[in-house]
Amino acid sequence: MEKFLTLWLEGPLQAWGYDSRFDTRRTLDFPTRSGLTGLLLAASGDSGPQEELLAKMAEFPLTVYGCGEVTPVLTDFHMVGNGYDSSSDWEKLMILTNRNHKIPKTSGNKIGGQRVSYRDYLVDRCFAAVWRMPESFAGKFADALQAPVYEIFLGRKCCVPSELVFQGCFDAEAVALAHLCELAQAKGRTLCRRYREVPDAEADEETLLLPDVPVRFGLHKLFRERNVKKEELEPES
Repeated sequence: MEKFLTLWLEGPLQAWGYDSRFDTRRTLDFPTRSGLTGLLLAASGDSGPQEELLAKMAEFPLTVYGCGEVTPVLTDFHMVGNGYDSSSDWEKLMILTNRNHKIPKTSGNKIGGQRVSYRDYLVDRCFAAVWRMPESFAGKFADALQAPVYEIFLGRKCCVPSELVFQGCFDAEAVALAHLCELAQAKGRTLCRRYREVPDAEADEETLLLPDVPVRFGLHKLFRERNVKKEELEPES
């Protein structure tokens, strides 16, 4: 028997990376499948590569809904390797080094061993997700979200949920959506956008091709692509 696991994703900051590396960390405009999968696995304590589990979860349909106004993206910066004493063996480990494990020399306006990284965040955004999966999986993750093994975040570790993420398991998608609509209404919001996975045959020029389906977690992460179509919803729908 299948269940519809419902999630509510609300917080002051959210960040859902999908293609960022090095000094600039961007965020997608809505939660990624990899980010939500990681959230569930953190709650259930399933660490490491988890290739077999991820292969099963990749087949479970996921739909994300955007709630309310689209606010501007906030760009913050983090100083890495700054303020450490190179004469201390412990603090020296925190200073950035080159491939030869040496602290780079200061050159121009670039200070050796220090670097600024830029990170984007969604501000005061709210999303809902409905994830269709077998009852055994839904029950496992429902229990985990109510008593998580590891902390759960809305993307990056500084993005803490301001509402309970787990919002129930339902026998029908319509019932799950009705519950989410009631919650949104109580918060003065509406479900006004839908991000729906579509097969290759339904993809068009407006479809997003996202490399966010996790195949392997752990030190050597691996992802594959999926098609996602953004749809504006009428208030009554």
